[in-house]
Amino acid sequence: MTKWSELLQKTRVDLAAIDVPEDATADERSCIRDLRFLADGVFSTTERLKAVRERLKRSLARSPKTAAVKAAAKALTAELDEIARDLEFAASRRGQFVLFVNDWAQTFHAERTADTDLVDIVIGTHAEVERILVAGSVESPRALLRLVELVSRHPPGVAIEYRVTVNKVG
Repeated sequence: MTKWSELLQKTRVDLAAIDVPEDATADERSCIRDLRFLADGVFSTTERLKAVRERLKRSLARSPKTAAVKAAAKALTAELDEIARDLEFAASRRGQFVLFVNDWAQTFHAERTADTDLVDIVIGTHAEVERILVAGSVESPRALLRLVELVSRHPPGVAIEYRVTVNKVG
């Protein structure tokens, strides 16, 4: 099963973003295929990202300087920039916390959503502090109690703030 934290980070270039125009010459097609080859694979470190950027630069120095090749290189660069931002975020304290909370919430997501009284609950990070935020609404105090019990069975090791509205009291 894929971890939610992995879905929050771009680690692969969307090769479809590197367009090969139908009217491209054979040389342009070859160059763009080479660029796509360079971009294929997982980017999990800044070292790999740097190495591909350097290879891209060398490849472009030998390539035809046509509009099609420039557009493909620009698209690839934009993809690499997005991956770089995600790698930087994942390495930051805030990023690590956000990724942790997503994986933590995933561990009991199926159990939470199986309880129809808890489908309007969302779990995520507080916007300003390193705290988990459980928010939404439930129909009864019993549902709120079930929610608190569920979360307490999966202690995250950090503070949890509840912002849950009970729609019907009694």
